[in-house]
Amino acid sequence: MTKSMMKILAVFLTLITMVLAASLPGPVSRTVDVFNDGNNGVLRFKGPIHGVYVELNGTADEIYDQFSELYPEVVANVIIPDSVATHLAARDSNVELVPRSKTNMLCYPVNAQNWGPAWIPYLYDAINKLSVLGDGDCYVDGGPRWCVMLTCSRGDGIWLCNDNMYPISPNCGYLASYAWDMVFQCTHNDLTGGQEFDSDGYNVVVRNHSC
Repeated sequence: MTKSMMKILAVFLTLITMVLAASLPGPVSRTVDVFNDGNNGVLRFKGPIHGVYVELNGTADEIYDQFSELYPEVVANVIIPDSVATHLAARDSNVELVPRSKTNMLCYPVNAQNWGPAWIPYLYDAINKLSVLGDGDCYVDGGPRWCVMLTCSRGDGIWLCNDNMYPISPNCGYLASYAWDMVFQCTHNDLTGGQEFDSDGYNVVVRNHSC
């Protein structure tokens, strides 16, 4: 092979290398958001509602709607207590709530999470919906970082995220208390939000989110 042919071949190989390099995607820098990464499942509820045992799937309000269709005669005779009034009264009377296995809490804005805060009046409604399931268990599949929406009201949601490799089923009423923690400790100008962790390997998130 002559020198001129070798030079032409070298130039050709160089051009091919440049074209291939340009076509390859470079590293992507992005904020990790488990709520938009597809790591979301559907809440599974097992337990009594107004004394009737059921196993239903969906958010708390969807589950209650299903229950109402199945047992309209039960719902017709029930007065749902206002959990908001109960908790605000407990706070005003300095009643100490038992922390149980809660560890640390991060108030909004939470580092590396690109979601916004919830508006408290709407969040109260979401908490009430979850509290109706208070006698049952909220099941979520194994993770890590596998989340389900517990309840949502007009753009404000409460999420349960499982960091364990195995499924978990904490009490739904207990999960509502995490939202109250953020209302009491992370509120500014009628907005609140954050992420509270549990030593059992899960966390609860209060944030804005389309319902």
